[in-house]
Order: sequence, then C-alpha cells, then structure tokens
Amino acid sequence: MAPQKKRVLVVDDETDVTDLLMQTLQSDDIEVATAFDGLSAIEALPELKPELIVLDVMMPIYDGFQICRKIKANPATEGIKVLLFTAASDQYVIEHILEAGADDYVTKPIDALGIEKKIREMLGLG
Repeated sequence: MAPQKKRVLVVDDETDVTDLLMQTLQSDDIEVATAFDGLSAIEALPELKPELIVLDVMMPIYDGFQICRKIKANPATEGIKVLLFTAASDQYVIEHILEAGADDYVTKPIDALGIEKKIREMLGLG
C-alpha cells in the first residue's frame, strides 16, 4: 500500500505565488490545495485537514497573523504546522510572526527550492 500523501494548504491572495508553490510542491508524497484569503482558508480546514499551512502575512479579510492565531488557539487545528511568509524582513515583523504561533517563516521573494526543502523537512519528508 502506498503511503498517504501529506496535505499542504497554500494561502495567498496572489495567484502567481499560489501557482508557483503548487507546481513546486505537488509530488508523489505531497498534495497541495490553495485558498486566496484567510476566511476561505479557515473554512476549508475541517475538510482538507492539512498537515501544514503555508500562509502569506498580508492578505484581505484576515491577515496571516490572525489566521495563525486562530489555528493555534483551536484544539481541533492547533497541531497543524504553519509556515508564514512575508516581504518584510525587519525584526518587528519576524517577532510578530513568532508571537502569532507560526512554526517557521520565510521571506519573499520566494526561493522555490529553498521553500520546498523547508516544507519537506517540516512534513518529516526530509
């Protein structure tokens, strides 16, 4: 029996980013779903049951900080790993990311190979 694929939810309001990450991550052992705003992401969690959420900080409706806090505050979703990404690299933003409960972060522009490696490690796929 083939091992079950790990599920990743990519959340960004920029379709070029979600497309890039989907193409980079989709593989024999990773299944990728996308959402384009925070509300859609939160609503999709019960059905998708992702192991990891890759989440942009700056988005409409709910920003990445709010979504991350909601995920980590809910006992049903607190075990989902969250990787936040942002164009800002100043220390205040990085501290805010970690205070929101994110497991890790990356900065934009996205390095496709670097983020793929980080995500595979976070999923235990080394």
